[in-house]
Parts: sequence; C-alpha cells; structure tokens
Amino acid sequence: MRASCAAVADKGGKQRVPLPPVLSGRAECGLAAMGFAQHAAFATCGTLLSRLLGFARDAALAWLLGAGGTADALSVALRLPYAFRKLLGEGALSLTLTVACSAGSAPALAALVTRRLLVLVAPWLLIALAAAPALAFVLAPGLDSSCCALAAQLLYLTLPYICFALLTAGFMARLHAGRHFALPGMVPAVFNLTVLLAAGGAFLFAGSAEACASWFAGGVLAGGAAQWALAGILARCCAPRPAAVLLPSPQEVRRTLAAFTPGLMSAAVPQLAFLLAAMVASVFEGGPSSLFFAERLLEFPLAISAVGINLALTPLVAALTAQDPSGSTGSDALAAAFVLPLLLTLPAAAGLAACAQTVVSLLLEYGAFDAEASGQTAQLLAVLSLSLPACAVVRPLLVINHVTGSGRQLAGRAGIALGVVLLSGYGLTVQHALFCAPAAGVCAGLWLHAFLLWLPARHRMDLRSVWPVLLCSGVGSLAAWGAASASIRYGGAAGWSLPFTLGTAVAAGVLAWGALMLPVASRVRRMVRQLNGQPEAVPCNRL
Repeated sequence: MRASCAAVADKGGKQRVPLPPVLSGRAECGLAAMGFAQHAAFATCGTLLSRLLGFARDAALAWLLGAGGTADALSVALRLPYAFRKLLGEGALSLTLTVACSAGSAPALAALVTRRLLVLVAPWLLIALAAAPALAFVLAPGLDSSCCALAAQLLYLTLPYICFALLTAGFMARLHAGRHFALPGMVPAVFNLTVLLAAGGAFLFAGSAEACASWFAGGVLAGGAAQWALAGILARCCAPRPAAVLLPSPQEVRRTLAAFTPGLMSAAVPQLAFLLAAMVASVFEGGPSSLFFAERLLEFPLAISAVGINLALTPLVAALTAQDPSGSTGSDALAAAFVLPLLLTLPAAAGLAACAQTVVSLLLEYGAFDAEASGQTAQLLAVLSLSLPACAVVRPLLVINHVTGSGRQLAGRAGIALGVVLLSGYGLTVQHALFCAPAAGVCAGLWLHAFLLWLPARHRMDLRSVWPVLLCSGVGSLAAWGAASASIRYGGAAGWSLPFTLGTAVAAGVLAWGALMLPVASRVRRMVRQLNGQPEAVPCNRL
C-alpha cells in the first residue's frame, strides 16, 4: 500500500491529496464504495445503541438514588467527566483531529497530538484532585456541607476518567477519518455496560445511598479504561499499517494544536452551558440532579436525529469547504450538510416538548425517583428540547470555521453565548424563582452560539435550494407538536397506559410531520444524493 502524499491534479487544476493510509486501508475492508448515507446509518446505529445503554445506566441511577442530596452530589461529581467525554469525543479534539487526519498522516498525527495534550492536561488534573473540596463547592455552591463533602469524595474517583477520555478521542478521530463508523460505535456502549455492571454491584452490595454513589463513580473510571482499550484495538485492526510510515511534520502538529486551542471553548459551549446551569440550579433542592437527568434524556433524540449524521458529515464538510478556499460560490452540498441535521431535529424537538412529562414518568418514575422529581425533570426537559436544533447544526458550522481559518473568533463567540446562559439563567432565578430558569438560559445561549457560528459560514452555503425543505419541516414540526399534545391529553382522559399513550403520541407526530414533508420528498432525496456523490480527497493547501 502506498504511503505517499504526492499531489494529484483534478480537472480544475487544483492539487489534491490522495487518501491517506487510514483511508486507503478501508478499501481492503470493503468500505470503499460506501457513501454518506451508509456511513451515517452505521454511526447512528452505534450512537443509538450507546444512548440506549446510557439511558439504562441513568434509569438505574434514578431508581437507586432518586433526586435527593446524594443524587445531587453524584451529579456534580459526574458533571466534569461527562463534559470532557462529550467535549473530547464529540467536540473540539475529535473534530480537529478528524479534519486534520482526513488530509494527513492520521495514525502518527493523532498519537502525537493526544500525547502532547495529555502532558498539558495531567498537571491540571492533579491540581483538581488536590483541590477537590473547593472544586465541588465551585461546581455547586448551593449544596449543603454534607453533600458538598460527598461530591468531593466522588470527584477523586471520577476525575481520572478525563485521561482515558482524551486517549480514546485520539483513537476515535483516527477511525472516523478513515470512514470507520460501525465498530467504533461500540466503544461508548462498552463504557455504559461497565457502569451498568457497577450499578448491579451497588444494588447487590451497597448498604447505603453514599455507597451506591461510590459504586457508580468507580464504574465511570472502569468504563473509561475499558473504552480506551477497545478503541486502541480497533484503531490498530481497522487501519492496516502502510509499508512506509508517513510521519507528520512539526508544522502539521502545531497547526492541529493551534486549531484545537481556539476551538476548544467553542466546541465546549454545550458542556460549559450545562455546568453553569447546574451551578444556578443548585439553589433549588434536587435542581442539579433533575437537570442532570433532563440532559441525559435529551441525548436520546439527539442521537437519533443528529449525532450519527454529524459524525459522518465531519470529514465530508471539511473536504467541501476546502475545495472553495475563497468561498466565492455557495455550495449546494454544504447547504445540504447544514440543513439535514436541522431537518430531523425540528420535529424531534417538537415531539419531545409535547411528551416530556409522559417520557419522564414512563422511563424514570420508579423507586426513589418520586412524582415530584418526575415533574421537575419533565419541566426542565420540555424547555431543553427547544435547543435540539441548535445542538445539531453546531458541529458542521464548527468544521467550516476550522477549515476556513476563522477559529480566532470562536472563543469570543463562545464567551458571548456563555454569558447569555449565566445572565439569563441567574436573572430569571433571582427575579422569579423559576425552576426552569437554568434550562431556559441554556436554550438561549445555545441558539445564540449557533447563530454566531452561522454568520461567517453563511456565504459558503447556497440555501436557495433548501429553504422549501426547511419551511415544510418547520410547519410539519408544529403540526407534530399539536398532534402529539392532543394524543397525550386524550390518552390521559381515556385512562390509557403510559406506553400506549407515548406510542400513540409519537405515531401521530410522525404522521403529521411526514404528511407535510411529502411535497419536498424529492428535494430531500436530492440532498442525500449530493452528499453521497461528494469526493473524499482534501486539497493540500487547505489542511
């Protein structure tokens, strides 16, 4: 297999890089003919499996601990590891490395970058462990002293997970750059299975709520080690080693790290927004844990409608953006890549807002998780559901900003969005004592962040061909909300069971949305065909 990076001229005279070794190796696995739709399907299935196991994990946590003080302490201890897990695996590191590995010496580049980042992160992690009590107070200043002390103890178990998440993200970026999505989708599932085993141990052997929380925290650390080991094995097996090793230049490593640094804060906006919201929610009893469960439930529709698609879109959007360095002509394919996640998350947000209480009651209202906790979580979930479309479009917009060199402004835009999260959430909490105020702040901040990222990228997308699709999806989403709400009300009045009520509401919403999408079905198929037919080589002079 050739490891050369010699340029090849296309019809327009632009210099293209042939597929790097990690991409070339996929022909030997029979994946060369697969297009965007197949890659997105594989990524979505893997993500969906992980989210299902993650839901089982969170349901076990709710059943054992409810939404009281111990659950608040554990949710505080899990907040940073979970934030880094999403940030590294679905955020700045995965995005930057996937874009860079799509055009360079993927295995060596990913290894060098992750090692350097590990050297930078390790001292800060040691400082955080030494200052765990103070860190617990900063993360949730409204907790009482006993809960804060328990959160500090749990942080000793959960914080080391960050190192495993960093190393795993390097392997996953290498796999995604090589268009491997099926087997890597199992890596998060291994993490959730490990935590579920720890939950079983807590049920069998823990004698108190505090002991249950310790079992969960230990399961998170063990799950991090398990997913790191599996990702490393897959990275070595799915990417055959070339005959000649292509090492990245120091400039390539520095360029990748430079792209990662300004994008870190921007990609971390959702995680930082929930951190700030948890700080505000700590003034309410059960606020941090209710927000934690609402956020976890939000992940499930996001996985179905956007996460897998965005994973498959990342290297494709990078190639499309780099083909037109000046951005002088709008791209139909880039517009399709931007609209497709938005198209699916609009009805998902409408349906979740209508069915929030039914979903929480059906999935979580067991054991220690009582009706009051269920009502609080449903209230937060209904508000957070409005942020689903904003979460879906951020990743392709970040890719465009990275490739075009607009990363220097990313941190400033992220700071503005996070300021809105804190000010709006805190202001509504102080002025009106609204339990849903932190969630409203998150929703406002995420939408503002998506808008600020869209502004510099808008001239690269020709939206004229896709606006009818967006219009029909928006109107259909309103119809879906109305149909689902009516089904929920009728089911409650008729005494239907919760599973039947929820199933009827989902079916009614899907039918209402699908009926209004029929006039633009051909346009949607054309969008997918455009993405399926895009080339995978990236111009040398851009990445």
